[in-house]
Amino acid sequence: IKSVESFEDYQQFGRRQVQDAGIGKGDLLIAITEGGETSSVIGTAWQALENGAQVFFLFNNPTEILKKRIQRSKEIIECSEIKKLNLTTGPMALSGSTRMQATSIEMLVTGAALEQAAVELLKEDGLPRGLLKEKGYNAHESSYYAKQFSCMIDQLMEEDSLGALRRFTELEEDVYRNYGLVTYFADEYLLDILSDTTERTPTFMLPGFRQAGDTVSPPSWVFVKNPLKSSRETWKTILEREPRGLNWDEEDYRQMNVPEWIYANHQALSTEEIYKFQIGNEDDPSRYQNSDSALILVYIADNRSEKTRELLLQAYLRAIPRYKRSLSVVIGERTALQIKPDSLLIPLEIKQTPMFLFFHLAVKIILNTVSTATMGRMGRIINNWMIQVATNNKKLIDRSIRIISEITGVSYDKACLELFITIEELRKGEVPETTSNLVATLKRMKGLA
Repeated sequence: IKSVESFEDYQQFGRRQVQDAGIGKGDLLIAITEGGETSSVIGTAWQALENGAQVFFLFNNPTEILKKRIQRSKEIIECSEIKKLNLTTGPMALSGSTRMQATSIEMLVTGAALEQAAVELLKEDGLPRGLLKEKGYNAHESSYYAKQFSCMIDQLMEEDSLGALRRFTELEEDVYRNYGLVTYFADEYLLDILSDTTERTPTFMLPGFRQAGDTVSPPSWVFVKNPLKSSRETWKTILEREPRGLNWDEEDYRQMNVPEWIYANHQALSTEEIYKFQIGNEDDPSRYQNSDSALILVYIADNRSEKTRELLLQAYLRAIPRYKRSLSVVIGERTALQIKPDSLLIPLEIKQTPMFLFFHLAVKIILNTVSTATMGRMGRIINNWMIQVATNNKKLIDRSIRIISEITGVSYDKACLELFITIEELRKGEVPETTSNLVATLKRMKGLA
């Protein structure tokens, strides 16, 4: 929702989160790090193990490369008490962000495991409401998930789906080029959309979400709201619990023995601060009172409550007059309800599993694709590199250095020096805040036209 600068760089932070959550004997911790190198995630694994919990460590890079180059990764991979699962998918078609291939395979595998476990544990008592079992679903066949995922990807590659994704992308691009904002309406799948929209900030150097009452920070280019519930209710609904903020004060940071500059400038991210991000039905004129604005309804044609979806549709229709543009995106079978006006169908025949995993994956992949394609059309990608990288932790600094080296042909050390020259220029106000240090460095080195 809002990243804490350099949070990923310290195992102490991950360890403290495990302690705050009370994880211990009898618990299971699944530590997921896309690259296998994130210090804070590694810290959660070590602390949970020390507390007596069972620990799985999931990552998405070749094991031997991690062991050869990163000591902290090598140590946890070689720990026999932690179960490792390497989900390497190979080189990324579009490099510079792990939000697409890595997180998709991790969501598929982890989600499949959770569904299978839930069905197995509950089969004697019958599946409770919410765990709807479809004919043909077999909790014991892992290959079922691979086949269904492959089928879904094939459908997204068909011409009708590609045409819908193209239109979706062109609308977002046109709004942004006219200095407008996009607001999504959603309900059951709001968390999937929220994840995509928040990831756009560090990946493409876009303004982050701003809290209620903040009239100084620029509004985010894209936001998501549930028009049926208040923000407080919506947060509890999507998480199925209260949000867990960082309620740490300066003394807490001192005890974790992190550099003074971190706790001297630490951000307020308590639970109450999270509630100030108004993802519910509170009116926010800043979303539509500008040069251009678009309201996009994301309507998922699963078999959940028809009443809820009808209420969502009615809320969308009532809100349309406030916005300059509108679009209803229907994800589901061709027989799905066509919403007027401005309806767009992404035809998918999705198998229903107990926790609706493939519907959630579909929303994730569609939103990832549209947001990435939009940013590519707006010049925020070069070749196959996502170049608008925010250098606010060690991993992203290293990624920026490697991209500079690759594009300009200079050594890693030379690229590192040039990047830090740019970072110093930023401190002096010589680099625009909407341009990443990576892009500014490439322009200065004439590696980018």
